[in-house]
Amino acid sequence: MKRIHASLLLALAVAAGGCAREDGPPPGPTPHERMVALLDQIEARTNVENRFLAETIGREAEQELSGLEARLGNVRSASP
Repeated sequence: MKRIHASLLLALAVAAGGCAREDGPPPGPTPHERMVALLDQIEARTNVENRFLAETIGREAEQELSGLEARLGNVRSASP
């Protein structure tokens, strides 16, 4: 009886070992690496495509403020 159990276990082990696949998924970036690369691309496009998250809105406001200050300076120097 023990011999039968041992033979069955051996047969199952051989069969299970033969079912293992050597060729896994194709090599390449992991899902996490793909996500990080995509986020990097989005970050690079943000200043161009998203007015509300981009730094351009701050630069535009600073330029407008500088223009207003220059005009105010001209008004101050022109007044008696």
